[in-house]
Amino acid sequence: MRTLLRRGRWIYLLLLWVPWASAQFGTPALERGKAPIALLRQSLIEDVEAQRLLASVSRYSPDATFMDQDGTHADGIAAIRELYAAVFSQATAQIQMNSRTSGESGELAYDSGAWVETLTDKKTHVATTSHGDYLTIYRRMGLNRWLIVQQAWTASQAMGAAGR
Repeated sequence: MRTLLRRGRWIYLLLLWVPWASAQFGTPALERGKAPIALLRQSLIEDVEAQRLLASVSRYSPDATFMDQDGTHADGIAAIRELYAAVFSQATAQIQMNSRTSGESGELAYDSGAWVETLTDKKTHVATTSHGDYLTIYRRMGLNRWLIVQQAWTASQAMGAAGR
C-alpha cells in the first residue's frame, strides 16, 4: 500500500510538472501545430543576412514560387536556390520585414507587410536601399513544419544609395 501511495505521489507530481515545464521551456504554438509566423519570418531574415544558402532555401517547399520586386519569378526550389546564390555572390543584405497582418487557416498561413532592404555590392561597397510590400504564404508540412509556398515582393521606387 505504501509503495502504491509513493507511486501515486510521483505520478501526481509528474502531472503537475509537465504543464509547468511545457509552459516554461516549450513552444506552445509549435506543439499545437500553429504557425509561429514571427519566428519563421525572423529566421529567414537571419539566414539571408548571414548568407546561409542551404538554410535560406530550406524554408521553401519544393514547388514554391518566389516573385521578385522586378516582376520576375523563380518557380521551384532549384530556381529559388539559383536566385539566392546569384544575390549572395554579388551583395550582402540587411532586411527589415514589418508585418501588418498575419493569420492561418487549416494547412495554410500568411504574413503580409512592408519590407526595407539594403543591398551592399561586394565589389564596389555601394549600398542601395529598396522598399515595398510583401506577402508570404506558408503551408504546413507534417505536424509542425511550415514552409513557404509563395512569396511576393512588390517595390516602391528605389531609395538610392544608403544614407541619402
